[in-house]
Amino acid sequence: MPVFTTGERAEEFARANFESAEAHMQMFESLPVSHIPPLTEGRFMIMPLGIEHVAKAAAMADADYLIRDPRPGDQQEILRLR
Repeated sequence: MPVFTTGERAEEFARANFESAEAHMQMFESLPVSHIPPLTEGRFMIMPLGIEHVAKAAAMADADYLIRDPRPGDQQEILRLR
């Protein structure tokens, strides 16, 4: 589950990955097949959460990982939840 430290970073990520077909495909190619359906089923939600609510949101989404401020490239900050 991508998490962002600011609303602006969330907007930049959405703009870069969902307004460009090429960027959208590159993002999918970098993910395991099991992670693609949640990103393609129209279940997007951007909402401000305090630290205490991130765990609850991850549990509701049945997320295995949190990706902090996703960015281009292979180097990502990833927290495994399980």
